[in-house]
Amino acid sequence: MKKEMVHSLAELGGADKNQRELSEEEYINAIATLLKGQDFMRLGHGISGGRWEAVMLTARRLKKECNALGVTCFDKGLEGIREAARRRNTGDALRIMTQVTAKRVFLRNMINGGSLK
Repeated sequence: MKKEMVHSLAELGGADKNQRELSEEEYINAIATLLKGQDFMRLGHGISGGRWEAVMLTARRLKKECNALGVTCFDKGLEGIREAARRRNTGDALRIMTQVTAKRVFLRNMINGGSLK
């Protein structure tokens, strides 16, 4: 079951199917911990409050954590948020954050068994 979950996540860019450092269960737990983390909330609150420096730092930290686990599905969104933060464009940042949140919720549901068959 865990092997199928890693494969399904990898197809969506939510995991690295070739990772060998952790067992499959530890790897899935690490991804679940990342997805449950407060950094996504901090990112949304920073955008809403116009705290652009915090948005830049949080997006950079999230991207680094995602890359360490081989989660690539957030790369484009996090870069888009950083670009919107550079321009101080709240509308674009919130639109992109909505897409990132949708992917995050989908992956969390997959891991929790919501849509994985």
